[in-house]
Order: sequence, then C-alpha cells, then structure tokens
Amino acid sequence: MFIREMSIDEFKNFANTHFIGNFHESVNYALLKAEEGYEYEFISYGADEVVGAALILHKKIGNVYFGYSPRGFLIDYSNEYLLEDFTKKIKEYYKKRNFAFIKIKGYKISINRRTLTAGILMSLVYTAFVGANKLTTAANAIVLQFTAPLFIVIFSAIFFKQKIKRADITAVLCTMIGISMFFFDKLEGGYLTGNLVAILAGALMGGMYMAIAKTDGAERFSAILIGQLSAFLIGLPFIIATKPEISALPVLYIVILGVLQLGIPYILYGMASEYCPPLACSLLGAVEPLLNPIWVLIFDGERPGIYALIGGVMVVVSVTLWCAFGNKVEEKNA
Repeated sequence: MFIREMSIDEFKNFANTHFIGNFHESVNYALLKAEEGYEYEFISYGADEVVGAALILHKKIGNVYFGYSPRGFLIDYSNEYLLEDFTKKIKEYYKKRNFAFIKIKGYKISINRRTLTAGILMSLVYTAFVGANKLTTAANAIVLQFTAPLFIVIFSAIFFKQKIKRADITAVLCTMIGISMFFFDKLEGGYLTGNLVAILAGALMGGMYMAIAKTDGAERFSAILIGQLSAFLIGLPFIIATKPEISALPVLYIVILGVLQLGIPYILYGMASEYCPPLACSLLGAVEPLLNPIWVLIFDGERPGIYALIGGVMVVVSVTLWCAFGNKVEEKNA
C-alpha cells in the first residue's frame, strides 16, 4: 500500500461513492477553507485500487506547515490495519515536507492490550497515592511516590535489558535527594504501611510512564482516557458507601481540579511523551511539587524554608543538566 496525491476529480468521485463520505471531506469544503487562507491537497491510499483518501488542509507559519484532516479519513475504520498504516504513511509523507505535525481529527478510542495496561496502571497510581495519603503524611507520600524515576531505571534494566547509564542514575538520585530535602522538615518516621503504599505508587507510576511510551498516536490519549475512567469507577463505590454531603462549591472545586490539574496536564503529557522517553517525563514531572510553595507564596504570602529552597534548586539543576548533557556525557565516555 502507498499514498499519492489525487486530482480534484479523482477525490470527488471517490468521496461521492464512499460509505462515510461527508461534507468535511469534500472538494466543496476544501474550496470553502481556501477562502479562509488554507491550502489543500487530496491524498489517496491503496495499491491496485484506492481504499482510502483524505483531504489535507494546511497553513504555513514561518517556515513550517501546520496541517490536519478534518473529521478524519475516508476509510474503513473497522479495519485497524488499514487505518494505522494509512495514518503512519501520511504522517511520514508530510514530515518529509517540513510539516510540524499532522493532526488527525475524529479518531476512535483504541482499546487493546497496550492502552488497557497503561490505563489500568494510571488508575492504580491514583488509588495507591490517595491510599498513601490516608496512611502516612502528605510529605512522605509525595516524596516516596517520586521514586518513579528509580523504578524506570530498574524496570528498563530487568525487562528490556537496557544498559544503566551513570548519567541517569546520578540524575535520579540527585532528584530524589532534592525532593526529600524539599519536604525535609515535614518528613516523619513510622507509618510503615502508608510508606510502603507510597513506594508502590512510585513503582506503578514508573510502570505507567513506560507503558504510555509503548503506545502510539491515538492510543496514547485512549490510554489516558481509560486511566481516568478506571479511577472514577474505582472511587465510585467509596462515594456511594460514605454518602458525602454534596454542595455547589466543592463540586465546582472538583471540576476546576479535574480540568486544570488533571485534564490539561495529561493532554500535554500525552503530547510530550511522543517525543520524550519515560525517564525524561518522570524527571520533569518531579518539578511538580516544587511549584506548590510558589503558588502559596503568590496567593498566601507564605515563604518556603531554607531546605525547600535548596531541594528545589537541586531538582531543577539536576533535571536541566540531565536533559542538556546526559546523553552527550554517555556518548563521550563510550
């Protein structure tokens, strides 16, 4: 199977006879968008006969084209192989032409072993972290959950036979020490069960990062959606059992948290994970708890302590140096 550009007449004939033909994948829609400043192309997919086609709309910003296919392709969506192969080939085709990305609108939710594994791990991370907060202090739970980068290094060596790099180990240890110093004055002894659950949350988070990295394209966001829905289903029986009082203000706060703290960040994470390896995502994620005192300082005037400042600087410097020089150091030593 291969792709090629189609003429207007070829695309019109194919779109008019295709069983999911629609206005957004038509010549008329292309001409309409052209009046708004878009350029358009028609792409076919097939071998001896055309089995799929797409209208591609794009604009040039600077030296880069940004394009998308409105409402998806004209193809049999029940045939996963054709859909995945067409998507892969069309992305490769446009990357060679200096397109920053090709966004495919209207994809369906993908449920398979990869997305289920990543989604279930994500929901278990939430469950373990919430449980840890109930069984130990919040500081202990946060610090121990951020053992995730260490577990990524361990899992990579055990399950994928990857060589452990000194730069990775150094960055992970410095980040963990920095996080510990950040909460140094709040860490407490005891709470064995809660601390173990928090470490479990770190291991699950490490596995989640690695599982997400194994997904591709629409699968990545399908996995995130499955994770969020699974976490809701896990928590629902507890809501029913405890019968909490529900009022407008707490519900509003929950909606805000759902959108700003989880919804948008996970969309950004899904986009970033296409380009960043699991360890990079987990180390950059360690910056998250450092931002808490900044917001508190801005809105409440509370100043962070000296240990928090030292720990925060240590994490930021460690992650920055690792991102900038980690691979270069290993290549030089090799």
